[in-house]
Amino acid sequence: MPGLEQSWAFRAHMVGPDGDFHAFADSYREAPFEPVLFWLAQRYRQPSAFWTALRDADHSGAAFGPEARSLLFAPLNLEPKSPEALCAHFPSADVFSGRTGWTSSDSWFSCKGGDVQAPHAHHDLGSFVYVHQGQRWVDDPGAGDYSVPGYWNGRPDTDMMRWQTWPCGADAHASLLVDGRAANPLARGAIHDIVETDDLVKVSVDLDEAHGQQALKSWTRSFSFNKSNGQLTVCDRVECLAKSTSIARTFPCRGRAEIKAQSVHLSHGEQSLLIQGHRGDHWSHSPAPEGTLIIAQVHRDCSQGMHELTLQFS
Repeated sequence: MPGLEQSWAFRAHMVGPDGDFHAFADSYREAPFEPVLFWLAQRYRQPSAFWTALRDADHSGAAFGPEARSLLFAPLNLEPKSPEALCAHFPSADVFSGRTGWTSSDSWFSCKGGDVQAPHAHHDLGSFVYVHQGQRWVDDPGAGDYSVPGYWNGRPDTDMMRWQTWPCGADAHASLLVDGRAANPLARGAIHDIVETDDLVKVSVDLDEAHGQQALKSWTRSFSFNKSNGQLTVCDRVECLAKSTSIARTFPCRGRAEIKAQSVHLSHGEQSLLIQGHRGDHWSHSPAPEGTLIIAQVHRDCSQGMHELTLQFS
């Protein structure tokens, strides 16, 4: 079957060094063990599919049932090998990921274009997640709570209630709010302009439709990821229509936050991360409904015209 031979690659690239998914849309964060990866490795003699299966089994602490099933498909005379590519774009889902390597202490980011119209979609257009040196700092909280009153009320094109609840709304994702409003739920984004060198990968997401003709004429979110040290730079290039526009970039983060001038310092145990902003940025943070997360926001008041809002994660 066309595509089946390489289908393991999506699983390989969409799981971070910490063993969790990107978790876009209604995906769970935890990556469960998948015995079918062993079958793919055996059927198509794919060393990297075998490596991916072993990695995920190690992260998930597979239970007896899946372990027993994996014995049926365990590849014979095949040496596991980590994937050669550090970056990958999957156009059907319109997600992109890049990493410094394939160990649990490496750095990784993943971003999303596409749309939010699928039945289990979240309001995560243009969002991203970021793991630095094995620690997840910018996160996606994952699946929603179907038991929340009103979760299934409304229509995706107008008043879908779940987009007003945690963790489905835009404020639960690394997104952008304009004058307090989330993106148009009918908007589409497109990942494009992917440029990769030995040390660097750059990728852009065209998000013009997200706030089109309301407060922003255009919006492009660009990522520059250093494949050597894991440093990530995120630039939002926006063209404002109004004379005064309030823009807030939202980040669900893990760890403790300390605001220092135009930056925020995150710490988790002995690890730390600095998100460096620029003059005119104003940071704030608050606890998220999920106890292990905080919501960090950086605000900027912009005049009419073009602006580049850049943040560096290191």
